[in-house]
Amino acid sequence: MQTASCSSRSVRGVRPVEAREIMGSKYVSTLRLDDHASGFSFDHRFLTTVMTPNNRLISVEELVASRLTHLLMLIPRGSIFGLRKHAKKLYRTPIFREGEQWWDNEKSAHEPGLAGWYLVRTEPSGANIWGAGQKNPPRHEKIPSTRVMVYTMVRYFLATGLRLAPNYYWRCAAFGAKGEKGKVGFFNREGIDIAPGSLRDCTCYGNVVQAFAKK
Repeated sequence: MQTASCSSRSVRGVRPVEAREIMGSKYVSTLRLDDHASGFSFDHRFLTTVMTPNNRLISVEELVASRLTHLLMLIPRGSIFGLRKHAKKLYRTPIFREGEQWWDNEKSAHEPGLAGWYLVRTEPSGANIWGAGQKNPPRHEKIPSTRVMVYTMVRYFLATGLRLAPNYYWRCAAFGAKGEKGKVGFFNREGIDIAPGSLRDCTCYGNVVQAFAKK
């Protein structure tokens, strides 16, 4: 009977209220920032079912297995540039570094992405430090975009007041026009830093940790 119940729940997915009970403080849903007029709207399905942007239902079992290592994050489709502009209007606390940034004119910073629930790995270890032997994602995970990691940092901070990656970078998928791998992190009182870097750039300023997220 128990196996049948779990199978049934896996097929229908998990409701957000159930996911919050499992993930605790590692669950972030809608925020004040999510203004439809500013391009941060969600598909209504994501407000009733925990589903990835690729319409894969996330099961109870997957959440239980991930609650110590991942954040469950509802991320809208907005761009990094739009997020920075909107956040600056709503909050006095610096969330992004002030001044003109190298990525202001990068196409990737202005492109929206897919809305949905993301399970983002947030526990760095020696196994996923760049150059320490594990450049490939763990099973059933992938390297997320810079947009996903920026949204993860911003939304987690607004929900909890805690800064992710305060003294290291997360290396993400390609971001710059020249194929640079985006590096996001060093989130301190000055705000989030987005830095460029190539695959060969393993010894750049600061510690670099490979970012991973569930597929």
